[in-house]
Amino acid sequence: MDGTIFAGASPWQQWGNTQILEMPANPFTNPRLFLPQISLNRIQYNRPETWRFLFSARIIDAPTAGVGEQANASIWFEIFTGIGRSAIHIPFFCQLPGWQWNGAAPVLGDASLLWTNSVKSGEQTWLTDETPQVTTTAPVLTDLIVGQDITVVAHGVFNTDIPGAVPMHVEVSAQWAPNVHVRPDWFQIDGHPAEQFAGGEVKGR
Repeated sequence: MDGTIFAGASPWQQWGNTQILEMPANPFTNPRLFLPQISLNRIQYNRPETWRFLFSARIIDAPTAGVGEQANASIWFEIFTGIGRSAIHIPFFCQLPGWQWNGAAPVLGDASLLWTNSVKSGEQTWLTDETPQVTTTAPVLTDLIVGQDITVVAHGVFNTDIPGAVPMHVEVSAQWAPNVHVRPDWFQIDGHPAEQFAGGEVKGR
């Protein structure tokens, strides 16, 4: 018998997901004709938390480019994150490097895999004390983000001059986990396990 208070899906059921994104071909003259998207994650944690993430994409299939033909494709992830009465929309939270090919079939399967667990959050500039001064600018990366409710949407674009190009298919994935997963109900050591692990964690141990 299931003794958990909420006998449904685990609370992290939507924290990780993999989907196939079909990307119709755009001509180079109109590269924003088709911009397909798909929802990947929906986090409803009911408390503020700091999160780590992992994004990936790999080509399942794509049209072959002939002599003198070329193509490129890219994937990016959009997020909505909110706490309390505030919500922030970040259209290009994470953009993967993408792929380019010409004159031959693109690299497929695992060889095409792109992934990251950090994103660019800005830039930092340093000035030296020497004369003349030297200016250095480098990206600032982060692997953490805050949120209570988070939605992730994957986007893609495929541009080519291959005549009659069929859509390409890309496997997109996103996974999220709390940076520190400590819940106050776990400390109800005198209570029933269903009270300590109300989200079904007993079975997930």
